[in-house]
Amino acid sequence: MGTPDQVALSTLVLARARRAQGDTAAAVAVLDDLAPLEPKVAWVAEIAAAIHVQLRPLVDAPPNLAHARDPLLRSRARLLPYVYEHAWIAPVAQLLARGDAARALEALDSLESEADWLPWLRIKTLILRALAQHLDGDVASAMKALHSAVDLAEPEGFVRVFAEEGAPLSPLLRAVRGQQRDTTFIDYLLAVIAGAAHAAPVAGIIVPTLSSRELDVLRLLALGRSNAHIAGELIVATSTVKTHVNNIFGKLGVTTRAEAIARAHGLKLV
Repeated sequence: MGTPDQVALSTLVLARARRAQGDTAAAVAVLDDLAPLEPKVAWVAEIAAAIHVQLRPLVDAPPNLAHARDPLLRSRARLLPYVYEHAWIAPVAQLLARGDAARALEALDSLESEADWLPWLRIKTLILRALAQHLDGDVASAMKALHSAVDLAEPEGFVRVFAEEGAPLSPLLRAVRGQQRDTTFIDYLLAVIAGAAHAAPVAGIIVPTLSSRELDVLRLLALGRSNAHIAGELIVATSTVKTHVNNIFGKLGVTTRAEAIARAHGLKLV
């Protein structure tokens, strides 16, 4: 229902939601529903094509570097930035997927110069720059760019701009995490990227949701108990304890018991 523009916008929101859930097939199916609107809504074909590229960067059309070099961050695009972001970002995403770090960095130079007016776009360009520099072998510059992105994102809780880049971002986030005193925000980003976190804000802090049994295991981990001791205390199999420990690691975005215990203390889970 509504005008063609309203229907197009709401359909794009649904496609973005499916993408955020990690359901690429459903997002593509929603975008296909936009085809009948293309004759009535002048901008919709371009945006739908850009989202397709972001969903399947190695499958869909070649990158349109005109948009990467001339981001069009003015006029109508300023009124609908969350729609036009796809046209700005898709060419860079496709270049990265194809391993062309040099051209991706070239495209980002233009985009970054005009991104300051939109905080999440500035964060996104820094994240993409970090990925491009990492791909290009410049780890120090990549970490610097990602550190800046985290600093900008944390106060407002920007998560999607990180999560959409998925697993390739995790090694860099872990490296930046090692330089932080308070790792709560980066831990959450890592957990979201791992697909294991279902978080809710509590007293201004984003806290991963652990089951009651996972909390029992976590508390025993914090007491220094081995898997065998935990199994004995909870009257379960050692293999079950191992499963709970792996789930805890995923939700907390850690890889060791020491990291899990430190993260748990930081979140006041133990």
